[in-house]
Amino acid sequence: MLVRWWTMYARADDLGSALALVERTALEPFGVTAHAVSSLLAACASAGDLATGERVAALWSKSGSSSEFVTVALIDMYGKCGAIEQAQSVFDSVVNPDAFCYTAMIGAYARAADLGSALALVERMAQEPFGVTAHAVSSLLSACASAGDLATGERVAALWSESGSSSEFVTNALIDMYGKCGAIEQAQSVFDSVVNPDAFCYTAMIGAYARAADLGSALALVERMAQEPFG
Repeated sequence: MLVRWWTMYARADDLGSALALVERTALEPFGVTAHAVSSLLAACASAGDLATGERVAALWSKSGSSSEFVTVALIDMYGKCGAIEQAQSVFDSVVNPDAFCYTAMIGAYARAADLGSALALVERMAQEPFGVTAHAVSSLLSACASAGDLATGERVAALWSESGSSSEFVTNALIDMYGKCGAIEQAQSVFDSVVNPDAFCYTAMIGAYARAADLGSALALVERMAQEPFG
């Protein structure tokens, strides 16, 4: 019953009630669960509520339990709340971080516009058996696009290419990054490499042309997009 209640409170963004229930759960013989804690941390991350997030982190620490899910949720919560040092501290405490852990920390760096640290971690991640993930790469490319950092964006693109993986999310992020960095030829090259571009891919390329004031190319692509099933 307690689990149902804190889930309801967390989903309703009633973080105070959810926290009170987790504190009550901590006094029970079974203690707090990883699922309860990670769910509440996710809600704190979405709300940007660092104070509640730190209280939940303290309760989890006192429980003496460990969970990869909670570790990732902590990094994500700290990152989304702008507490980059705390996020890094949690990440550094992990002996063998998995792909989810890396991705959360890279996302935290990217959100903080610390592109150098994010890139260094992507390069480190590329050396792991699981390699770089689409989510990690696309989040960093998005940050590069916002900062207009073409050099970092190109290094990330090279790491992704070396991985041999493919992802529509990364393809769209690459087009968007190149477009926002003024590298219209590179954006077009990525777009042209897609056999069946989807609506997001078209939209990213049209945006790149529009940003470059190449209205003729943008219009031509809009007309071509209109012939697609998604219109």
